[in-house]
Amino acid sequence: MQTLTDPVALAAKVALGSGLALVACRVLGVEDGVTAAFVAVLCTTPTVLSGLQRAATQFLGSIIGGVAAAFFGSLGLPVEVALPISVGVAVGAIFPLGQGHAYGVAAFTAIYMHLLPHGSVGHTLAIRIAAVGVGGAAATLVNIAISAAFYERIFARRVRVSTATLSAALQAFGAGQIDADGLLPVFPQLRDVASEVARAKYELRWRRSAQLARVERAGRQIRALTRLAHFARDLGLSVEEAGSALTELDIGLLYYAAARLRSESAHRPKPTGEIGQRLLAALDRWEFLVASSATDSR
Repeated sequence: MQTLTDPVALAAKVALGSGLALVACRVLGVEDGVTAAFVAVLCTTPTVLSGLQRAATQFLGSIIGGVAAAFFGSLGLPVEVALPISVGVAVGAIFPLGQGHAYGVAAFTAIYMHLLPHGSVGHTLAIRIAAVGVGGAAATLVNIAISAAFYERIFARRVRVSTATLSAALQAFGAGQIDADGLLPVFPQLRDVASEVARAKYELRWRRSAQLARVERAGRQIRALTRLAHFARDLGLSVEEAGSALTELDIGLLYYAAARLRSESAHRPKPTGEIGQRLLAALDRWEFLVASSATDSR
């Protein structure tokens, strides 16, 4: 399955962000360039809002982990005892705050505080927090300068990749290479794109950007692809539950959908079942959206 991320673009962005973070640390006198550069890499995302959310996660996790490490470190316990307790408490504390996905950041900060101290506990925590802030700010600047200017191109690529992924899956399903569950890997990719579109739309509305309409069209195309994938899997599940196999008509329908997603001509089947009719309706919706997008881009 082709990745949604453009590796060349990502490499350029993280290089710029990490370099900017390191320079900022030198200028501001922040002694932890490692954390700043690493956070800049982690917070480099396709959309500005996603990067800000990751930066907030890094900041919160660092505070939780830092406070836990500072408390248990101040008790005079051996580091072999204080470190695992600090890590456990930091991870346990982050979940009730609804930020369980940040447990790695909280744990790493606790480890960092014990094993890479910069003087006193308070000073080490201050440096860590400052470095996280510098890294998040550097990534945000890169996201604003690069990602925000190319949202249309970014999401056009994501739609193309998602379309190709679904086409290949439908082709494999029709050929008997996978079953209905073999379509499941398609859904996380579609969901990721839909989530990024939602965040981009929120940001673009706030900025009153002219790119909003094009990003919204990308979102509608992803919804149509998602419906198509669901109906294709429903077709397979209904056949499996009946203890039978795909009919020639079912296979022709899957091949037709796969071909149309590749913009290839194919004979349109006439399904008799409700699921097949809905699959074709979702495909027609996707084709209409693609044609409308092409017309608007001229």
